[in-house]
Amino acid sequence: MRNATALSRKMFDEADKDGNGWLSKTELRKYLKGNRDVLETLAGPSFRWQAFFEEVYSFDGNRNGRLEREEFVAFCVSKLSRGGEVGVRGEEGES
Repeated sequence: MRNATALSRKMFDEADKDGNGWLSKTELRKYLKGNRDVLETLAGPSFRWQAFFEEVYSFDGNRNGRLEREEFVAFCVSKLSRGGEVGVRGEEGES
């Protein structure tokens, strides 16, 4: 579980382009479109953006409409703990 948490934090940091500590839907969409393996692991091979955003934003614990770092991590860990594996660009073994 520790590896999933560390990986999820790394993904968040890569996606949070403006460094404000939360992800907009635009930031998240751009990140996922550029990382199809992550997208498929988190959203499944066939998905719709609206349904995906509803699921991921269900982890917005403080209901402020912003997906903050630990909320994103909780979402990813829940997905990765179901057996999904994902790589992030720049990791050892990634091409």
